[in-house]
Parts: sequence; C-alpha cells; structure tokens
Amino acid sequence: MNAERVRLDRGWIGATEAGAWANPAVCLFVAGYGLLAAGSVGYLAGTLPTALVVPRNAVAIYLCFTVMHEGVHRVAHRDPPCNDALASRTFATLFVVWLGPALLAVLLLAFAFDFLPHYPYDTAERWFDTRIYPGRVQFAVVLGQNYHLIHHLWTTIPWSR
Repeated sequence: MNAERVRLDRGWIGATEAGAWANPAVCLFVAGYGLLAAGSVGYLAGTLPTALVVPRNAVAIYLCFTVMHEGVHRVAHRDPPCNDALASRTFATLFVVWLGPALLAVLLLAFAFDFLPHYPYDTAERWFDTRIYPGRVQFAVVLGQNYHLIHHLWTTIPWSR
C-alpha cells in the first residue's frame, strides 16, 4: 500500500489571531454561558418550558465543553493566560454545575436506594429482600430510605412519615 504524506497548511495550526470578540472560542464561551444562564433562569421563573430548556442547556454544555477542549489543547486563544482562563473556568463550571453533582448524586442514590435498604442480599424472596435500619440520624441522612421495607409494603406512604 502506498501511503502519501498529507500536507497541512501551517496557517491552520494554533489559535486564531482574531480579536477577542471575533475569536471563535470566546464567542462559544459567551454563547454557552448565555444559553445556560438564560435557559436556567427562564425555567426557574416559569417562562420557559422543560421541552425547550433541556435541549437548550444541552447545547450550552456542548458549547462550553468545546471551549474547554480547545483550551486544553492550547488553541482557544493566542494569549496563554486567556487560553488557560477559558479552559479552567469552563471546566470548573461544567464540573460544579453538572458533572460533579451528577456523579455524587448517582453514588448517593446507589447507596441509599439500592445498597443500604437491600443489604446483605441474602435472599431474593419478596418482602424479605429489604430491611429496616432504625435511627434518627440515618433517617435524616438518607431521607427515610433506612425504612425502605415500609415502602415495599405500602408504596403510598411517603418517606417523611
């Protein structure tokens, strides 16, 4: 097989030399944060429906991730401190607003709803596959999931009772 070497136009390498507001990464940064803020505020204020906010915020996160990715590769902005600020600020926001809470919530849900109420997993027999672990502190921490057997017996009783 004869592989030819691909020639790359060196002008494509590195961040664009455009001014701040013409820089694609800066534009994506502003657009991403603007969409995320407007979508979230609009939803919380009751002026934007869920069906609009979810895809809108998904696009916003995609835009922000793109900026972070470009910054990590040092091509978001020609000025290194500006490049680093775009990358680190975007990463911090995505982690604090979306990824971090989602990961922690999944871990807490797995513990409180799956592991704790069904431990020690010694039977799969109906009504014996869950437990009650009394305790006020435990009740407060796992929002009543330590009384999960009651939920299995009477699904219409809320956790707070």
